[in-house]
Amino acid sequence: MRHLFYPDETYLNRKPIYDAEGNSICINCGKPLPKQRWLYCSSKCNMEFYKNHVKDWGLIREQVFKRDKYTCQRCGLKLSSSELQCDHIIPISLGGPEFDMRNLQTLCEDCHKKKTARDRGKLGKVDADIQRGLQQILNVSEEAQHYNGIEQAERGE
Repeated sequence: MRHLFYPDETYLNRKPIYDAEGNSICINCGKPLPKQRWLYCSSKCNMEFYKNHVKDWGLIREQVFKRDKYTCQRCGLKLSSSELQCDHIIPISLGGPEFDMRNLQTLCEDCHKKKTARDRGKLGKVDADIQRGLQQILNVSEEAQHYNGIEQAERGE
């Protein structure tokens, strides 16, 4: 009988790290992170870190397929494991846990492509919401600077 898979402690406890100036850096190689990256500077570093700290993704996938009876959870198509894909219900990029089996589901290739496209749309919306929020913060900051200047002028500073 196979046991449930668990990544090692280093993988489970990973979080962003920062250099002395407060810039986010890759948790694998220590290089600065490009925009839109959270933990790794590249896919290569992601895979390298993953290989060093996660022992058997194939086992996890098989456990999910078995739990879902080798059936796509969207369209109901029953397929062999080589024709199925393991999907994160809540994408990692939107905060979903990577190895929590409650966040994994079995999908066929077509359903997985459709869901991934929807997820990317959600991520674009999140990015747009963040940009709007940052713009509001900048506007408030500019207004505060303006009022501070008026107050200083009134006090004769």
